[in-house]
Amino acid sequence: MFDLTGVDWIESLPHVGLSKDPAIIHQGNNSGYQAIDLVSPIHFPNTKRAILIGYDMQRTHDKTHWFGDHPNKVVPQFNELLTRFDQVATDARQMGYEIINSTIHTALNAFPKMPLEEVLNMS
Repeated sequence: MFDLTGVDWIESLPHVGLSKDPAIIHQGNNSGYQAIDLVSPIHFPNTKRAILIGYDMQRTHDKTHWFGDHPNKVVPQFNELLTRFDQVATDARQMGYEIINSTIHTALNAFPKMPLEEVLNMS
């Protein structure tokens, strides 16, 4: 058992789309998905834009993740995971939350793509 005294935490639920509740994030069965939800305007009201880096969502250089395969050899179901991001894109547009994918090798097409250098030079 962990002592969580003084630790801020947020509940995550296995839902799709961006959470509208500041006490909850949606999992989308993907840690990157959860990160997009965590930094959304629902949780950080001044957030206007998220830049995605490392969202390959496919085998890249014969690896399922940047670190390689999971030790248990479970392979992500990329096609299923990719469809979940479509709802995130819809929810983000509705709340004025811009999400730009700056990943070099990516199968994630739910968000506009732009080289990182260009995104960093945006005002």
